[in-house]
Amino acid sequence: MKLGKHNSRVDEAISKAAAGVHLAVDKTAHASHSANHSIRDKGHQLLEAEKKWVKAGDRYIHRHPMLVLGAAVAAGFALCAVLRKSRPDTDYDEE
Repeated sequence: MKLGKHNSRVDEAISKAAAGVHLAVDKTAHASHSANHSIRDKGHQLLEAEKKWVKAGDRYIHRHPMLVLGAAVAAGFALCAVLRKSRPDTDYDEE
C-alpha cells in the first residue's frame, strides 16, 4: 500500500508541474503574439510615415529645384573640405 500511495503523490506532483508548465507556455505564447501584433502595427506606421516624407521631399524638390541643387553643391564642397583636412599631410613633390 505504501507504494501505491507514493505513486499517487508522484502522479499528483507531475500533474501540478505539467499544469504549471502549460500555463507558462500559454502566457508566453500570448505575450509573443501581442508583441508580434505591436511590431507589425509599428512597422506599418513607419512605412506610412516614410511615404509621407518621400512625397513631401519630392514636392519640395519640384518646387525649389535650384535651391536643392545649390544645397547639394554646397554640401559637396563642405564634405570635400572636411575630407581634405582629415587626410594626413604628404609631400608629393619630393625630389
